Amino acid sequence: MSYLLDAEEAQSVALHFWTQSDFFDNKNFSQKINFNTLYRNYLTDNITLRGGLTYQIYKGNNFKVVDDLLGGEFYVDINRFAEIDFAGNPDARQNDLNNPNRVLAQGDVFGYDYNPNVRKASAWGQTEFKFNKIDFFLGGELSNTQMWREGDVRNGLFPDNSFGKSEVKSFDNYMAKAGITYKINNRHYLYANGAMGTRAPFIRNVFVSPRTRNTFVNGLANEELLSGEAGYIIRTPRIKGRATVYYADFQNRIKTMSFFNDEEIYDPSTDQTIRLGFVNMTLTGIDQTHVGSEIAVEYKVTSALSLVAAAAIGQYYYSDNATATIVNDNDPNIAVEDREVYMKNYYIPGVSQEAYSTGIRYNGAKYWFANVNLNYFGKSYLDFNPNRRTDIAVSGIREGSDAWNSILGQIEGGEGMTLDLFGGKSFKINDYFIYLTIGVNNILDNTELVTGGYEQLRFDFESKNANRFPERRYYMYGRNYFINLAFRF
Repeated sequence: MSYLLDAEEAQSVALHFWTQSDFFDNKNFSQKINFNTLYRNYLTDNITLRGGLTYQIYKGNNFKVVDDLLGGEFYVDINRFAEIDFAGNPDARQNDLNNPNRVLAQGDVFGYDYNPNVRKASAWGQTEFKFNKIDFFLGGELSNTQMWREGDVRNGLFPDNSFGKSEVKSFDNYMAKAGITYKINNRHYLYANGAMGTRAPFIRNVFVSPRTRNTFVNGLANEELLSGEAGYIIRTPRIKGRATVYYADFQNRIKTMSFFNDEEIYDPSTDQTIRLGFVNMTLTGIDQTHVGSEIAVEYKVTSALSLVAAAAIGQYYYSDNATATIVNDNDPNIAVEDREVYMKNYYIPGVSQEAYSTGIRYNGAKYWFANVNLNYFGKSYLDFNPNRRTDIAVSGIREGSDAWNSILGQIEGGEGMTLDLFGGKSFKINDYFIYLTIGVNNILDNTELVTGGYEQLRFDFESKNANRFPERRYYMYGRNYFINLAFRF
């Protein structure tokens, strides 16, 4: 649960510098640079002071590439949809006004091309106190995060708001944490930890349409965090275990998504009803609550044989409604503003509210081992379409009817079990070590277990048919195997 990481074992002051680059399908490239200083000082035999400074640089590059000309000799870099929607504006169809009507070959970049940038500076500190019966710590962090977009092309739809560097948004944040451990004796412990603070929104959510323009989402603010946990630890020659209860509250989260919207709205400027088409929806004011308990126990039957069991039972849900803003991808005007999304008490998707595991662990006398685990997962839910949880989605439908419930109800992913085997053996030949590990996952070949899924963001606003664009589900892989062989000199 701890937000700030303890300093690694090092000298009193250490400097760390590293870079990382990522490629994905020739369409995304990012550079990350981290600069860290770590400080540690043993003030007394009972008090340790740790701290550090961090500066992080992130620069991404998102673009499209011509993968295949499909038999053609070239492709022209223009926006075909804008060519139809803005027939009277020849500049609107240009993906890059700085290079109009550019002829493309296979492998060329076209369409959108932009760079998200993030800079984060932080300073943190933690003081640890260790005594015979009680250990406790106090820590905190102050940080500043700056983010902006830099466009590499001048979009014809937004010629003055797409090329070059955008406005820079700055977020000041803090995080405070504390924890205490009470040692009943050398085998029994009680502990409690807590944290509160703020953090900046993720850059992928702060622009209304990052592919086309530099416009930030209105009303950007920090996310607020509050969390705590308390528990009991037992360590005896035969029994090792931990029991924990926890609570976490997240306020003012933000999420931006893009999809095709069949909704029709009235445009007062033209006195016409228009169909929205491809849109960007931003949800603001997303609040979440996570509360639950976890327990894990290992019982040593013999020196070689152990029984293990674990359980996690929780309630992860949205604790309030959110607000949606919708803009067309090719229109600077806001199409829908301050639309309430009824998501209070909906479950967080993709997370099992209940999970249990039990197994046997055996360590042989000649450096071999085997683990067998039976797992159960239940009460998971699919990600839902927020535009279906609105007044307009159920307008004209009788409240409480089957049609009403099919639109607003959250789809459960189901439940299921898996059986897994993991084992191995190590060998020593002179001064050489050989490690062999094997695994068989999902021995029962249960491919009916839903591991996740989502409702399509497209919805039939005309006939209000919730099944016209059915949900998509992910299922557990069937029986699968792996083997690993490692050498150490």
